[in-house]
Amino acid sequence: MISYGWHLLSKYTTFELNDLFSDAINYAKNGFPLSLHLVKQIIKNYEKISKNVLLKEKFKDPYLGKIIKNEVLARTLEIISEDPLSMYKGHLSEKVANFLENAGSTITLEDLEGYSAFFDDPLWIDYKGNRIYETPPNSQGVTSLLMLKYLENYDFSKMNDPEIIEKIVKAKINAFSTRDKYVTDKKFMNVDAFKLLQDSNLPDGDTVYFNVIDKDGKALSCIQSIYHPFGSGVVDPETGIIYQNRGSYFSLKNESINKIEPRKRTLHTLMAGMSISDDDFIIFGAAGAEGQPQTHVQILINMLERKMNAQEAVEYPRFIHGRYLNDDDDSLKLERRFNYNTVQELISKGFKVKILDDLDDAMGDANVIIKNVSLVGGADPRRDSYGLGY
Repeated sequence: MISYGWHLLSKYTTFELNDLFSDAINYAKNGFPLSLHLVKQIIKNYEKISKNVLLKEKFKDPYLGKIIKNEVLARTLEIISEDPLSMYKGHLSEKVANFLENAGSTITLEDLEGYSAFFDDPLWIDYKGNRIYETPPNSQGVTSLLMLKYLENYDFSKMNDPEIIEKIVKAKINAFSTRDKYVTDKKFMNVDAFKLLQDSNLPDGDTVYFNVIDKDGKALSCIQSIYHPFGSGVVDPETGIIYQNRGSYFSLKNESINKIEPRKRTLHTLMAGMSISDDDFIIFGAAGAEGQPQTHVQILINMLERKMNAQEAVEYPRFIHGRYLNDDDDSLKLERRFNYNTVQELISKGFKVKILDDLDDAMGDANVIIKNVSLVGGADPRRDSYGLGY
């Protein structure tokens, strides 16, 4: 429940929550133009959208620049901006609970009242002179750190693309195997996440990520998501709230570490990162479900070892291996800008290669800020990303 998180973060902001929410309220009330990316997502997911009356009405006949309004959501955001805990212990919570009950959900008013967000300590490793921080379980943030542990003895500055891709994919396979075996809600894990990182026997949507740094050097690396495009596809016409489907990683198999249990948070793919060294402070993250750890590692290697600047690191041809949202194949997906020899060499190494479009949406959306003598940002052209200074 994201409004509880905003409530906790508001204690450290220089603005009041109602000021921070004002732009979102204005866009919901007065409308915003559809971007090309959102038009494509609406068309691609229209069967899902058309099952909900409110979504179908809002997104019918989509075209670039069409103005979309959600006045009901604007009123809900106004309530949350004044009292973010109203989602859990107020008039709004009663509306949410009643809607979910009528929709067949098992979530009750008692569940909402018993919920609380909390602060947690990040996971970290030292990687070639840089301390890399990631979000702790029940996030999959440990996965990218496991990958980096596996990769720390390689010199990527002396490798070509096929060699780099092969090493990262092998690291990904091993790290994901560990993730799927151990990572869930911290209270239900039978091994400490830091112990996973200290193990010396490691073998050879719709998500929004944003990062901010202010004039005093205070930094935020933040990610939030409703998971699949348009989440669950379920929208309450009385509040305008679209409900996420982040519970997708729960399992009905009793042997799974993420088997569904009361008061348990399942594994999720959201992760936000930072890197600190004597020379640089890097804030980074990416949308992209299962691709997020792979993108984090690629971005870090591009910047720390291949010495690319922030924008070069973000724009460089990207790849993901294996599952992505509903795509369960085990192929290695490459953007078309990788050259012919790279593709052929990877095929010769036994990879099942699938070529995607350049700057393909499936590669997620990475954004970077580097602070050293100045501030430099990198924004991903694969989705609706922007780098802004003030």
